[in-house]
Amino acid sequence: MKNQKFLENVIIITGASSGIGQHLALRFAEQGAWLALAARNVEHLEEVSKICQQLGGKVIVIPTDVAEKSQCQNLIEHTVEKYGRIDTLINNAGFGIASRFDELNELSLFERIIQVNFFGSVYCTHYALPYLKKTHGRLAAISSIRGKLPSATADGYGASKHAMAEFFASLRNTLIG
Repeated sequence: MKNQKFLENVIIITGASSGIGQHLALRFAEQGAWLALAARNVEHLEEVSKICQQLGGKVIVIPTDVAEKSQCQNLIEHTVEKYGRIDTLINNAGFGIASRFDELNELSLFERIIQVNFFGSVYCTHYALPYLKKTHGRLAAISSIRGKLPSATADGYGASKHAMAEFFASLRNTLIG
């Protein structure tokens, strides 16, 4: 453990079962972080958890669908019950499916993308913010260039990432001044 900047830092990572979330979990575990890993896929979360523990991290797995407000609240409360605080929240959960808006037969897919990518981050942040204020903690939001640049398809993904980027930019202005 060369770098110990995150030693015993309580870190919640949403979307931790694969991709960027999994990679972050492994890197923080190497530094001795205390992790709360959240995602819908429990089997993959358990696999990531085992590797994180082998790397030196302390880990709890909390199955969470961030599109559900009550599950986000549970994620935060369970983390605080286990570790006593939150030092870092990484809003990483998200997904997208390329689709043309003019070809959608109904809006449920569009709504689901907005719910997960945007509201999932809003919900988790809402419940974690009082704890993060107490610890002067970190708040991160993993977005996409699609939140800044339009694409060839008008779909929910770009809109959700744009909303997310704007929300967190505004929140930063509110909190930092």
